[in-house]
Amino acid sequence: MEKVARPKKALFLSALFILSVVIALFVVWKVQAEEITPRVSEAELIASNKSWIATKTAIPLTDDISFLPAEKDTEVHILANGNLVVDVTNHEILNQLSEEDSKYEGIKEYRLVIAASNVAEYINNSKFKYPMDYAYDGFSNYQIESGTREIQTSNETINLTRKKNQVTAKSLVPVEFSNELATKSIKALQMNITTESLALDDSFEAKAKTVTAYPKTFFYDFNVTRNSWLIFSETKQVNVSVPIGIEYIIK
Repeated sequence: MEKVARPKKALFLSALFILSVVIALFVVWKVQAEEITPRVSEAELIASNKSWIATKTAIPLTDDISFLPAEKDTEVHILANGNLVVDVTNHEILNQLSEEDSKYEGIKEYRLVIAASNVAEYINNSKFKYPMDYAYDGFSNYQIESGTREIQTSNETINLTRKKNQVTAKSLVPVEFSNELATKSIKALQMNITTESLALDDSFEAKAKTVTAYPKTFFYDFNVTRNSWLIFSETKQVNVSVPIGIEYIIK
């Protein structure tokens, strides 16, 4: 009887140990997943955004085209709400845009509005790095293996209203996730990406005949690995398109 009892006891203790480890990991993961990132006040955010302009940091229009504030025929300023506004009539810059993408052909003025909460990330996009630590959500952990974040312009236009020379854009642009893994990993990694949408609201004067508006976005393209219950593992390429502002093509 003793020979039978010992294996049963050993099996019971092993199962108890494994269960204890799983519970401990679950507690740690939940604590890390629920950590709160300090929030910056509106005044601090506006001051920070103004500092980028004051130091004449280069302003990107696309991944490959940028310019320095105070360059001829360019205007860069921060609105009272913290939004970044860029107006460009510089022929050299407009020609660069036309050469990069046919939709800019014939452009006479370029206008860009970036939402206040995205200004610092937008200006410093080239320095962006994915979080390297594991992130946790329930019994799953996530890690980005590799990827890129690019500044893009959506192909979908934003509806505009015009009253004489006043152009107004009001739109709610959703964040787009390529699959369920993209949604869950972004939430777990706390990458400051809303899972809903961005309200775009802007108004300005334009005498030009044609004004077309598009959402300006961050496009995330990366490989993410999810491990669940210490057993299941999957690695997939996922995409996330995040609206950050409005781009106007004025002809």
